Amino acid sequence: MDRRSRGWLLRAMFAFAAIAALCLAACGGEGPLDETAPRLWLPMHEGSGDVVQDHSGYGNDGAISGATWVQLSNGLWVLEFDGDDDRVLIEDDASIRDLFPFTISLWVWPHSDKLYPHERLFAKGPAGLNQLLFYMGGRSRFVRDFDPTYAVAHTLEPVRDAETWFHYVAVLDADGLPKLYKNGIELDAGQKRGETTMVSDAGQTLRLGGLPVDSGDPESFRGRLGDVKYWPRALTAEEILEEYESTRATYPHELASGQTATEG
Repeated sequence: MDRRSRGWLLRAMFAFAAIAALCLAACGGEGPLDETAPRLWLPMHEGSGDVVQDHSGYGNDGAISGATWVQLSNGLWVLEFDGDDDRVLIEDDASIRDLFPFTISLWVWPHSDKLYPHERLFAKGPAGLNQLLFYMGGRSRFVRDFDPTYAVAHTLEPVRDAETWFHYVAVLDADGLPKLYKNGIELDAGQKRGETTMVSDAGQTLRLGGLPVDSGDPESFRGRLGDVKYWPRALTAEEILEEYESTRATYPHELASGQTATEG
């Protein structure tokens, strides 16, 4: 093939690629998803039905089992868990599997009448062997395979005011260092570092609210949840504060010590 023929062939290939890209856009096709964005984002504001929609773009919708919709005084709908086998179940997917490091963010209203030592908010793995876990109780645990345990000591605060919520963010970085943030501020708490390894959780359902229904474990979450997010990376302190600031106007809550309310 001479130079002129090769030049024509290259031009034809570039033209075909451009036409294909235009066709993909016109047909509503999507490009690669942002790897820095959440793999799971459940605002949980539907207010009805038995499905919570995932807004991350990965299609990790959750099926409601037992939890019920309640409406706050500002009109916001959230999910309430009664501590008795209430769950949101998200089927296993490669996008939410074996993530290390990771960040979990959620808004929590913990009921005051019944708090167990380990309020299971976010778990993935079989009963008794939780590869991915967010406890809130006597000790917050982020990843557990019995040993190692990644933990930050903190007690979930029960509230009686239906308008008092807390924003919690759990982070496990690439060095195996756990961190816990409350209302945008890192808690100064003892940290237990583990190994930077993780047992596969392939095939396991991700659950909000507790262990599998048939596990026989009574320590299920009692309270309300909203705006659950899960990233495949460790967010920075600046990003976590931004996440809190961007959502705090939606959930009535008390400011942490040293914080002041701002407009909007």
